[in-house]
Amino acid sequence: MTTHNISKSSKSLTTAPLREGKAYELPKEQDQLIPNLSPAHHKRILRFINDAGSPFDLMNSPVRPVSAEQMADMQPGEAGMQKQIKLMDAKSAHAIFDLREREFPLGFTNIHQLTKIANINILELIEWLSDSMFGSWQTLPYIIPRQGGGSVSIVHAALLNTGKVLFLDDGPTPIWDPNDEVNPQFEFPVNNPDYSLTCSGHSFLSNGNLLVVGGGGFGLAFASRTATDTRSELGARFERAVTLNPTSALTLRARLAWAHDWVSDPMLSATFEMLPGASFVVNGAVPAKDSALATAGAELRLVNGVSLLGKFDGQFAGHANTYAGSGVLRYVW
Repeated sequence: MTTHNISKSSKSLTTAPLREGKAYELPKEQDQLIPNLSPAHHKRILRFINDAGSPFDLMNSPVRPVSAEQMADMQPGEAGMQKQIKLMDAKSAHAIFDLREREFPLGFTNIHQLTKIANINILELIEWLSDSMFGSWQTLPYIIPRQGGGSVSIVHAALLNTGKVLFLDDGPTPIWDPNDEVNPQFEFPVNNPDYSLTCSGHSFLSNGNLLVVGGGGFGLAFASRTATDTRSELGARFERAVTLNPTSALTLRARLAWAHDWVSDPMLSATFEMLPGASFVVNGAVPAKDSALATAGAELRLVNGVSLLGKFDGQFAGHANTYAGSGVLRYVW
């Protein structure tokens, strides 16, 4: 994670009024920081400024209300809300808000657009929304080595209290020192486990040590298997059309049937990858072999091209029932 150290200036800044047609440089410290902002940091700043409903929203960090449950857990004298942080002075806040409302009604798209304002001070805002406060993702530009050769297949990682990172692997556990990005340093504990830590769980103890429980690479391997379901149905369908009047006709439909399923055994055989001799059987849920099928529906057709259809379908067995209904409005022209 790359962070930027932001130093605060002790000298006062004078805020000059906004002048049309001329751009001004931001204070020197800001001018040095802004080109080095990460895309995520830049986006957070713009979102905060563009979401402000008034200049007062820019002056201080927002507070998050505390729920009744959190209040009940607080000790006497604890504050009920987060402490606000002053992000900029009133003149800077009003100048930024006025510029946005006047020239960027859809919001700022780049922080350099603020250079239209002379000597604004947003150092506190940059620091409050920095990657060091919110964190950032970065892809390592090098391969993590495996003890004895090869590369590590990362399962999980933990940041130790020493500032180093412990990688949990399906083999020895390397420890990475992230402080040297040019020449990455890795070390392997003397008492490194000789088994895989795949599927393990870990938690930090009160003394800062990391407790890792489980592992051993007891991943499951399932043998391939093909299951089949052959169904037969025996029943009858009924349909009757009735003319209600010269402009409409009603059709009634029904179905009653008995269904039988021939299902092959849905058994699966599972084996622990690290213990080839240890296996067990997983039995899937077997569908009901015999069930009753029922369908009832009605369709009303009108001469103007409109038709209404309602239908109910059901399958009923000893330990499983399935039913559904549907309605359709159709217009044909």
